[in-house]
Amino acid sequence: VCVDNGANTSATFSNCIFRGNVALQGDGMGGSGYGAGMWINLAAAGTARVVNCTFTANTNLLGHGGAIALSSGTLILKNSILWSNNVAAAYTGKELYRNGGTLRVDYCALTGTNEPMVTGEAALSNVITKDPLFAGATDLHLQSARGRWNPETAEWTKDTLTSPAIDAGDPADPVGMELEPNRRVINLGAYGGTVEASLSFFPRGAVFTGW
Repeated sequence: VCVDNGANTSATFSNCIFRGNVALQGDGMGGSGYGAGMWINLAAAGTARVVNCTFTANTNLLGHGGAIALSSGTLILKNSILWSNNVAAAYTGKELYRNGGTLRVDYCALTGTNEPMVTGEAALSNVITKDPLFAGATDLHLQSARGRWNPETAEWTKDTLTSPAIDAGDPADPVGMELEPNRRVINLGAYGGTVEASLSFFPRGAVFTGW
């Protein structure tokens, strides 16, 4: 996806999956192939918001930024997962590459927060670097011992493990259509805030003792 130009451009991507994209050539607009999943090249006043999205297994063979590259404008990345994206050996920024603009990352899961995962200045807060535990390579629902939606069987199933990306979103955001138990905290990733959001292991109001 290329988000380009426009002094007052405002673009929002929510509950989207960017998986398995491979950048084999330039962006077609005179660029050098930034961002296998998304390239943002807005005017200074432009803003792109990426909320509750999942980027995984994207590979850039001809430029920087395996998942997302920001050249200009402002990118606000929130409640999202960027995991196991890659670039060719000559490049960097496997998850995020910034060579211009303003990059804000809040309540997200990243494979790492330093080079070569994140390249360029970025304001990072509430970022986790634990494996989000996808159900599978192509099923990006989060594993849950309490319950995960299985699109193949069209029913809820229980896993042995529970993803750390469950209930890891911004506590100030509404949980949307997430089913109970959800502890009133939205999940990270593309299914956060939807009826297919994986269930919280502990119910809302649970009391923890002996830890």
